[in-house]
Amino acid sequence: MAAPVDLASNGQEARIGTPVPLFAPEIITNPAGTNLGPQYMVSRDGQRFLIATAKASTSPIKVLLNWQPQP
Repeated sequence: MAAPVDLASNGQEARIGTPVPLFAPEIITNPAGTNLGPQYMVSRDGQRFLIATAKASTSPIKVLLNWQPQP
C-alpha cells in the first residue's frame, strides 16, 4: 500500500491521504495452513520489493514406479 503525504510549509504538520495498493502479487499460500515464513522483503532504500510468488510449471512431473537399478 502507498499513501500520499502532504507536508505543511512549516514542517510541523502532515496530511496523510487514502492508501492505495501498489500492486497485486500472487502470494504463495499453504494448503495445510502452516506458516511459510516471510514472503517478501523490502530493500534498504525502500525502492524495491522481493516477493516469493508461485510459478506455473510448464513441464509435467514423471514418476517411475517399481524400477530396478542396472547391475
